[in-house]
Amino acid sequence: MRKLHIFLNISIFLLITLPVLPLWAGVELDGSMGTIGQIDLQDGIYDIRSDYGQQAGNNLFHSFRSFDINTNNTAQFSAFEHIENIISRITGGEQSFIDGMIKSVISETSTISNANLYLINPSGVVFGPNASLDIGGSFHVTTADYLRMGENERFYVSLENDVLSTKAPAAFGFLSSPAKIGFESAGEVEDGSGRTGLAVSTGKTISVIGGDIEMVGSFYNGTDTPAGNLYAPGGRIDIVSTASPGEVVPSDAVSKLGNDVSSFKTLGSISLLDHSLIDVSGEKSGNFFIRCEKFFVSNESVIQADTIGDKTGGFTDIQADSVQIDTSDIFSDTKGTGKGGDIMISGINAGPATSVDISASSKVFANSTTTAANGGNAGDIIINTQNLTLSESSEISTSSMGKGHGGLLTVNALKSVNINSSSQIFASSEGIESDSGRSGTIVIKTPEILLSNDSIISIDTDGGQGGNLTISGTGENFVESFNVSDSRIYAGALGTGEAGDVLIEAKNVSFTNKGNIGSQSKSSGRGGNVEINAEVVLLDSGAYISAESESESNGGTAGSIAIKAADFIKLNDSSITTEAVDAGGGMITLIAEKMLYSFKSRVATSVAKGGDNAGNINIDPQFVILNDSDIVANAYEGKGGNINIVADHFIQSGDSLVNASSKLGVDGTINILSPDVDISSGLVVLPSNLLDAGKWAKTPCAQRLGENTSRFVFTAEDAIPIAYDDLMPGIPVFFAPGEL
Repeated sequence: MRKLHIFLNISIFLLITLPVLPLWAGVELDGSMGTIGQIDLQDGIYDIRSDYGQQAGNNLFHSFRSFDINTNNTAQFSAFEHIENIISRITGGEQSFIDGMIKSVISETSTISNANLYLINPSGVVFGPNASLDIGGSFHVTTADYLRMGENERFYVSLENDVLSTKAPAAFGFLSSPAKIGFESAGEVEDGSGRTGLAVSTGKTISVIGGDIEMVGSFYNGTDTPAGNLYAPGGRIDIVSTASPGEVVPSDAVSKLGNDVSSFKTLGSISLLDHSLIDVSGEKSGNFFIRCEKFFVSNESVIQADTIGDKTGGFTDIQADSVQIDTSDIFSDTKGTGKGGDIMISGINAGPATSVDISASSKVFANSTTTAANGGNAGDIIINTQNLTLSESSEISTSSMGKGHGGLLTVNALKSVNINSSSQIFASSEGIESDSGRSGTIVIKTPEILLSNDSIISIDTDGGQGGNLTISGTGENFVESFNVSDSRIYAGALGTGEAGDVLIEAKNVSFTNKGNIGSQSKSSGRGGNVEINAEVVLLDSGAYISAESESESNGGTAGSIAIKAADFIKLNDSSITTEAVDAGGGMITLIAEKMLYSFKSRVATSVAKGGDNAGNINIDPQFVILNDSDIVANAYEGKGGNINIVADHFIQSGDSLVNASSKLGVDGTINILSPDVDISSGLVVLPSNLLDAGKWAKTPCAQRLGENTSRFVFTAEDAIPIAYDDLMPGIPVFFAPGEL
């Protein structure tokens, strides 16, 4: 008895202290297709012969009670050459764990079969860090309850209805909330050891369709380079997460329509974590489709779609209600002569997402990096959402680095765009040659935009032509609220290329805390033009709008600035300037329905040296009020610019300046068309008894009480000199407490 107690104690101790290892059942047939029992493991291979299943036309069906592949083991499917689809279901009610290889071969020759392989387990599937594929066709793993074959036939996982159809699989059907599919990490792998995870042949498809889906990736030792999860070179990767009954209907292999999930009431979540890699790069980039409720990418994960050949790239299409990209990248490069793949982020069924949040140095970009003479153009980026947020040095961009052109970058945000904390949206052309590709074009449509904390929206070019930047409201509307604080909007020409133009259409435009719009030419290329159409605008607390030519010799012409306000333009400690070092100054046009008010601010066109003329300044509101402010158009050797002011009322303080001069050349002209140029002529000297208010004043309460404590005093300001040509202040009126 004592020995029995010792044995029991040791057994309990071992159960508590030894690590828990997974119990893999191996590969076992359930007998529904004829053969039953465990398949023997010989030399690390489970030989799954074609006669273990049943054939129907070009389809081969298998049915397993369990399907688990241990590390370094292989499940080898054998099929005749005419077989197009190997369809395997797991009926035992247990999750499958795969940490070895899945392989398909032709029965007669043992060469790799081109058959597509379907693995269906409604109880869930987990791929370990050593899982791999060696098949010639596409691979589909799902936790669906059935496959729809053709239009009406169904192959169920349950054993109640065995319909073996000759038609190809057409949809993945779910009868209840589906089980999860997971991918585990291999951690660090040695440099140059190749990818980990699942890969198919060029042009083929990987689809992962089930409940919540989570991938944890691997990375090369000593680097942050992802080593892989899913790789379909020039092919297609579908990842769909469902959470209710319905059917996932894939489109054909080359379509850009993706998967139809319209029958589902609720979708699930997809997470790519810790160096996960989704890659469809190839001679042409393939297609990548995401369909889920929540899509989360984090910790240096990558979705990559590069085109390295001469064919047009595919489509990266992410459809989710909530998209969050954290410390990760989604990109499409063209490195050859073909057009790069497009990137689209939107809501379910291509409607607007509720939110797209890009943070922590994450990037979404489509570039052309080829230097070939006929280099391919970058793909386009389209984001459809209600709210877009970029934070913590994140970016959305399209660039040309050689001969190809940048793409079209479009943001449709039905509620707001918030760009903060040194984040950017930009399009650039970085090639230095005069025949370099043009930069991309940016279109942002939203009712509210906030740019803050050293963030930038920009288009710039070096040798190529710069694209244009347009910011407006949704549909044909203006932006309701446009706020730029400690940030900038920029259009620049760094080399011989001409900068693109900036157009802003908004009801209320506000630049504060040195927020600005800048257009610059740093070499011989022309700077971009800036146009603002608004109800209310120019600028507070050091804010400015500028168009500059900075080259010391033979610089490009500074761009022009045009502001049209349906209500008023207001400048407070701010400026609107076009300046050139050795080139012509741009034109400034300020049109307001009611008023231009400028306090301690500056509107100026100027040329620092050389013989070019300063730009003209045209101002046309009802009221122009200058309070300690300047309007100048100055040149060096060339002609000073012309200043044209058309206003019903022009009011200028004594310390304000309107000047159009040239240091060595001919002064410009100043034309002020206003009935009230000299406001002093309209002043009237009031009679001394005009304000005899005694006959209107009621008897104060204090007097009615017999006390005489109230008083009514007229006084002037003390010791403040008044310029002879300035406005005369009115006499302040003070009422003591208790009066009136």
